[in-house]
Amino acid sequence: MVVEEYDFVNSETEAIKEALFSKGPLVTTFWVYEDFYYYTGGVYEYSWGDYEGGHCVAIVGWSNTNSCWICKNSWGADWGESGWFKIKWGHCGINSGVSWMTPNNFI
Repeated sequence: MVVEEYDFVNSETEAIKEALFSKGPLVTTFWVYEDFYYYTGGVYEYSWGDYEGGHCVAIVGWSNTNSCWICKNSWGADWGESGWFKIKWGHCGINSGVSWMTPNNFI
């Protein structure tokens, strides 16, 4: 896959929602702490453990009711909510480094 165009999204929650609505799924990075490995459901907020490093995921939606992003992880269906998770807006740097891209399927 070749990326035809891309850009970063302002880190404000409303700007990210607008980009999701107009561009589709977004790519972002966030800080992973030890407790994230044990996530099994609900809305994730850091609560314990050491910093483990950065991670890249896709934001695919949001919940106004829970003030969170709905994300797809790459760790397989046995992790989290069948490979998905929800994370509170702004937690662990999830609102930073958000970008959209348009793939060019011509190779």
